[in-house]
Amino acid sequence: MTKIVNRKEQVLSLLENKDVQSALSVASTGLSIGSPITGAVLKVFSETIALSDEIKMRYILFGLASGFNQETFINDLKTYVSSSDEHAERITNTLRKAMLANSEMVCILMGRILADHIKPQREFDRLDNIVFHALESATNIDLIQFRDMVKSSQEGYIMEPDKYSDCIEWCLSTRLCLEYQPLESEDELIDFSIRIKLKDAAYRLSNYLEEIKQIFRDGF
Repeated sequence: MTKIVNRKEQVLSLLENKDVQSALSVASTGLSIGSPITGAVLKVFSETIALSDEIKMRYILFGLASGFNQETFINDLKTYVSSSDEHAERITNTLRKAMLANSEMVCILMGRILADHIKPQREFDRLDNIVFHALESATNIDLIQFRDMVKSSQEGYIMEPDKYSDCIEWCLSTRLCLEYQPLESEDELIDFSIRIKLKDAAYRLSNYLEEIKQIFRDGF
């Protein structure tokens, strides 16, 4: 598996550029809207945004390519897009949502889920749509904690409640779980297999998370 480009190295490379350093130095002293220096600073930030988009696109493509034979990847993608307007719209909408994501894991997941539908030209069902909706608001922390919650629910072990309160709220708001039985006291521990009722979409997302684990150099 090819290494994902290191975000820190790319951003540091941009910041080491002398023109960038000069523009940021001037910007720190204060700027007027009409100043030509303002234009230089805006260019720096637009380049940073473009870099962010490029990095996200790389993550999306890693997820997408993970579900294909490399020799047939492009042809399978072209066949899927050309087969219907709906398929072309699905690709563009997914890319748009992934580019707005605040999580590298979301970018990879959206690419991986697309791959699972492109080669067999399988239509997206209700569970797929719930998963995509959930991913739109997910962070890396949400997904890592969600993975732990699902494992806990399946294996019946106990977890500390405070650590997972935000993730539980995310699961409820996105329909990944149907209900959650509140704690009777703050000191109580959580047995997720009893307290949280996961929906089928949650298990589908959990399976996809397991599939993309190897794409991350350090795992998760």
